Amino acid sequence: MAIANANAAKQKKCSGEAVFVSNASDSGPDLQGTRTQVSMRALRMVLYAFAATLVGATVFLAVSDHPLAHLIESGPARHALAFAVLPVITSIAWPRLRFLPHLLLYTAFGAAIEIAQSQMQAGRTGELEDWLVDVAVTLFVLAAIEQVRISLDRRKRGSTGRKTAPE
Repeated sequence: MAIANANAAKQKKCSGEAVFVSNASDSGPDLQGTRTQVSMRALRMVLYAFAATLVGATVFLAVSDHPLAHLIESGPARHALAFAVLPVITSIAWPRLRFLPHLLLYTAFGAAIEIAQSQMQAGRTGELEDWLVDVAVTLFVLAAIEQVRISLDRRKRGSTGRKTAPE
């Protein structure tokens, strides 16, 4: 690899181009870049673990008759809380997951919970109202997340979206 780089540098030098050839063994490793990559990987792993834990806890509380499942008495309130938090966490863990696939994911997840509740003999029953709450809350939260993304994207590009009056 070093020989190929040296040959390419000689060819470019002969053509009059300025060339800088870096050999990893000549210069020290890029520790700052490596630390940043490791930090980002670690953060991503923590987010994945957190998202998996929340999904697992949601499923546990949805299909079990455990006393913790009844900490919040209202079924729709439990669903609203779960389906408000989960899309936020998964949006952070998977920022490239866009609106429609995300909405379909949680629509299917809510339906699966209700189907599981209706099929199991765990003292829980599946209800259409709970699923509709899941879909409505997810839709609202994802719409808010999408608006935040759009605002951040505009800010990153430097446009505010406002028209200024001519001077």
